[in-house]
Amino acid sequence: MIRFIDPRGMVATPIEPYELTQNVRKNEGEGLTVALLANGFPDSELFFTKIGAAIEKRLPKISTKLWNKGNPGSPA
Repeated sequence: MIRFIDPRGMVATPIEPYELTQNVRKNEGEGLTVALLANGFPDSELFFTKIGAAIEKRLPKISTKLWNKGNPGSPA
């Protein structure tokens, strides 16, 4: 018989819901900037470049910024 163990520990602090929201579709994203961070793995920068282009195509007034951390082993 297989017994599965839940590796999660007990939560010591109350969980706070994330309540910050932004309607990105309003005004086609005008005044908003989306940050994209390529993690340094092969083709990650190309992948996020295409993601940014797709976002800007869908929301023409939104701004995207792309950073490449260069090395997948370094902290972001």
